[in-house]
Amino acid sequence: MTSFDETVMGRVVGHALRNPESLAVVFASGPDDPLSAEALSYAELDRGARAMAAYLQRQVEPGDRVLVLHRPGIEFVKSFAGCLYAGAVPIACPVPEESGHHLARATGIALDASPRVALTDPAHLPIVHAWADQDGLGRIGCLSSDGAADLAPAQWKQPRLAADDTALLQYTSMTGADHRGVAVSHRNLTGNAARAARLLGWGSGMRLSAWFPLHHATGLIAFLEALVLGATTVQMASADPARHPSGWLDIIDRYGVDVAIAPDTGYERCAGQVSDDELARLDLSRWRQAVAIGRPVRAKTIADFAERFTKAGFRPEAFAAAYSRAEATMIVTGGRAGGAPRVLPVCVESLQRGRLVEVDEEAGGLELVAHGPADGDDIRIVDPASGRAQPAGAIGEVWTRVPGVTRGHWRSDPVERPPFPATAPQDEGEAAAQGEGPVHDGFLRTGDLGAVHAGELYLVGKRDERLVIGGRTIHPEAIEQQVRRLGGLLAQEVHRVFTIPLGKEIAVVLELDGDTTGQDVVPRLTSVVRTRLGGYSRLPVADVVIVPCGTLCGRTGSGLSHDLISHLFAADALVPLLDELGRRSRVRPVPGLHRVAAGPVPAPAARVGGLCSAGLQRPVGGLEESVQRRPALLRALVANREVEAHGADQIVEGVPGVVR
Repeated sequence: MTSFDETVMGRVVGHALRNPESLAVVFASGPDDPLSAEALSYAELDRGARAMAAYLQRQVEPGDRVLVLHRPGIEFVKSFAGCLYAGAVPIACPVPEESGHHLARATGIALDASPRVALTDPAHLPIVHAWADQDGLGRIGCLSSDGAADLAPAQWKQPRLAADDTALLQYTSMTGADHRGVAVSHRNLTGNAARAARLLGWGSGMRLSAWFPLHHATGLIAFLEALVLGATTVQMASADPARHPSGWLDIIDRYGVDVAIAPDTGYERCAGQVSDDELARLDLSRWRQAVAIGRPVRAKTIADFAERFTKAGFRPEAFAAAYSRAEATMIVTGGRAGGAPRVLPVCVESLQRGRLVEVDEEAGGLELVAHGPADGDDIRIVDPASGRAQPAGAIGEVWTRVPGVTRGHWRSDPVERPPFPATAPQDEGEAAAQGEGPVHDGFLRTGDLGAVHAGELYLVGKRDERLVIGGRTIHPEAIEQQVRRLGGLLAQEVHRVFTIPLGKEIAVVLELDGDTTGQDVVPRLTSVVRTRLGGYSRLPVADVVIVPCGTLCGRTGSGLSHDLISHLFAADALVPLLDELGRRSRVRPVPGLHRVAAGPVPAPAARVGGLCSAGLQRPVGGLEESVQRRPALLRALVANREVEAHGADQIVEGVPGVVR
């Protein structure tokens, strides 16, 4: 096998030669408009990518970054693949139009990646030109993808590339305010695809559909790994699955999708929003594997989805939980031989002492979902302070060295942005395999907390979100699950929960699913959470704040950070449906919040972190109302670089005087 054969485009070229008529990608239409569907075979993709690469090779050199600014569709696929064929480094990004979120995201990525050119379609070229000029990015050349129309595939010149060369930069929705891209190599992609094949059974005959769009990190990597394997990807052509979950399920049915990927919130939306009439039209009996990806995967979501869609032929054993990290390309581990993920009830008090102890279901313990096998060679549970591997059942930080672990962030500073693989003070010895001793070099420190039980990985939260209150370690996941159960007692779905430490007390911020305004369930739920949760956690609950649907969580499964919610709570910037104690009880310092004095706001030309506010086009919930009522709060948060990318992009835009 040559170096070219080990690259993504080398694999595509091979599939085009062996199976030219096999479909590489389908952009599916709705049932009412079947003629609008578009598809590319591997031969068509290969020809289109060669022509696009020939065009790009006149504009860029191998290794140059190219910002691919397309709406999801055939042109996006040809442009992105053309970058790979040209040896350039593509960066998928939504078109910087309409939404302030997309504008801010595109600008932040462009400032970090320093792309040579931005590639878009003819219709959006004027918009991209205007965006680049307005945001001071005039050095970036703007190209239209129709420039490849007059070039023949034979004009492409195969670049000299190796498997370890950077294939793309991956910017996640929660990377942070400074927009750090993960440098993913060709070897990372092919190695992670091989891992998905081994753990999840993926292969060339697969039809895969992802809940995420192609400019989302998970959607893009899933698509590229399907190309590596010679499989077919089926995407929604236009509609957003989060807004139309029945449309996504309809595509799984009509196009014979056998493997689908979605976040926990995606399956939750399907279970809660698909009507009985829509359910009656579905046949999900061919759906072989439903991958729940991301953190956390909740037992209740799996049970609710299975109960709802068994009527449509869905088999509960088709569920597979997977643990993913952008820094590990995508799949770290996942799947379980013989059926659905195991649900493990664990003792909460033992969890607080750093141990995973199984209890009887009747004991009402915290339910954790197994995220796949924990291979001792690839995954370790490590004491983050000492760097020593922990025995089974002990909670620690998850370290991994699966083939997909990347080298680090793009242009990493060795001090400010160290490479991902962790190092240990001394070599790993025989004791490490027994759960003692330092972990060997080459592991990625994920920041996630978990434990191994019966050979499987269970996640309990993130290291930076643990709460230490009164000498006890509190995992927010345990509190969240209890709050959800309490909501269930009142037939009220709780969408997301945050636990905030207040000295020796806690506050709980929760978002309800659906419209609850005017219902008496809100004060009843507040009272139940305060009294029963206090008894469960043995911690005084100082306040319960219930906010409207859409305040805390994004559509693709990501949401506002715990840190940001803590700041908004401390500054009384959440508009509640009801809070028990009122504003005066909530205005108190939260650790880590550095307040800034009110004063003049920087002019729009001045930038902090490279992002400038734009008009808010699509309000997403109660948080916009909060921050627009109190713009001084957002100015303070922005000045302190406390607003994360996803949350800030949705809430900062349109707030007067807020410049990032």
